[in-house]
Amino acid sequence: MAISGWAFGDIYKNIIEYKYEYIDWCNLLKKSIYIENSIIIGWSIGGFLALDKIRGENNFYIIISAGAKFTTDTNINLIKDMIVNIKEGNVEKVLKQFYRQVVYPNMNNLKILKILIKNSVYSPECLIEGLEYLLAINIPNDKLKQIDAIFLGSNKDIIFDIKNLETIEKKFIFENKSHFVLDYKNEINKFLQQQLKK
Repeated sequence: MAISGWAFGDIYKNIIEYKYEYIDWCNLLKKSIYIENSIIIGWSIGGFLALDKIRGENNFYIIISAGAKFTTDTNINLIKDMIVNIKEGNVEKVLKQFYRQVVYPNMNNLKILKILIKNSVYSPECLIEGLEYLLAINIPNDKLKQIDAIFLGSNKDIIFDIKNLETIEKKFIFENKSHFVLDYKNEINKFLQQQLKK
């Protein structure tokens, strides 16, 4: 099962080399689902939703860039500003900045940006609900200790507070990469292969 990031649909078609079920992040905001004996992949907000909304036993989680620091000077006000701008009808402006600064920091190709924005299928209400969820969500450290998971992320991102969590530090892999899930394609498929062999 794979859950994507905010403002993205099923991006995993270009990443996962195995058959998978896609769950839209927007659909998970208001409900929990029960799954067992599964591999669950979550990127960004999808990582939080995987940890927060999936119930069931014997699951393995691959969490990518969850709880990220989106830009070098990001704080909670960035998300609040995005919400205000969407409420004021500036959805395209918000998505353009998001895709450019967060997902494709080195991308200046406006044509590609326009394609990404045009293909966004999410209503302003859903986008706002997702951002409000990010402001409110808190995954307890106890839950992180209990689950079977690997956490992938950039060493430039804030992932989780892992102080005093010696038992789970081995689950965190930080690399000099971006926030974008495509950067973790090799790692995702490696861990999928390992789990599928079990």
